[in-house]
Amino acid sequence: MRGQGLDFDGDRAGSVERSDFSSSSFTLVPGQCPRILEPNNQNLFSQAVEMISADVTRQSCAEVNVLDGTQEGKLPTLESVTGPTLVPEIVEGEDTHHLRYYEAMRDLQYPIGRFSFPDATTAEQRQTWIREIGRAPQELRAAVADLTPEQLDTPYRPGGWTGRQVVHHVPDSHVNAFVRFKLALTEDQPTIKPYDEARWAVLADAALPVAPSLDLLEALHIRWVRLLESMNELDYRRTFAHPESGVWRLDQCLAQYAWHGRHHTAHIMSLGHNTR
Repeated sequence: MRGQGLDFDGDRAGSVERSDFSSSSFTLVPGQCPRILEPNNQNLFSQAVEMISADVTRQSCAEVNVLDGTQEGKLPTLESVTGPTLVPEIVEGEDTHHLRYYEAMRDLQYPIGRFSFPDATTAEQRQTWIREIGRAPQELRAAVADLTPEQLDTPYRPGGWTGRQVVHHVPDSHVNAFVRFKLALTEDQPTIKPYDEARWAVLADAALPVAPSLDLLEALHIRWVRLLESMNELDYRRTFAHPESGVWRLDQCLAQYAWHGRHHTAHIMSLGHNTR
């Protein structure tokens, strides 16, 4: 699904002019809306904070209300969730200031970056993506190898799926992709059946140990890679129709699912760093 159905969130963008703001307390971070300010004084706010959980289906940030007017305390961090590199930022409102962990939340959600939808592809690119799909089962297995059950049951970001749900989601998604390839190769632009990944992620099998899904993904990718390697230029130009996102070429679908495996493997890897 183009921009949908793969644990994606919306992105919010805007712009500001650096010249319209000056302060001894804050430094403006240009290119964001609402205005994003970095604190010049880490003791500017009190420790009294209130987390506002990110809406994972519509937001890419979490926010914290802070009480100004005091020199006590330090700005809170999310090191236990995001790692030690996080720098909290201040959002200026009309009458208030609050922290926004904007980039940190976006990094947790898209640790390898957002998927870039290709208009055209080359044979060399397709071979790279096939190799990435071929490596995906082993890379996911390696990412979960040292995780405890408690880590697997930890969301990879606030409000997101747990590691266990992510692992089960990957073969769910790739089984659907494999079937879409076979339909497009044997029918004239078939209309495929979408699935509700969020509801699949809370079915009873998503609470199982991850081993069956790792085995399923490995077996599936053996067949999928063999199919992908057999396809020629014309095959990759074949299409299917998605009822919500429109017509897809198979080379575009290949690019997305190569990205998709690395995307979720990075989510799992972050659990080992952020839950220690």
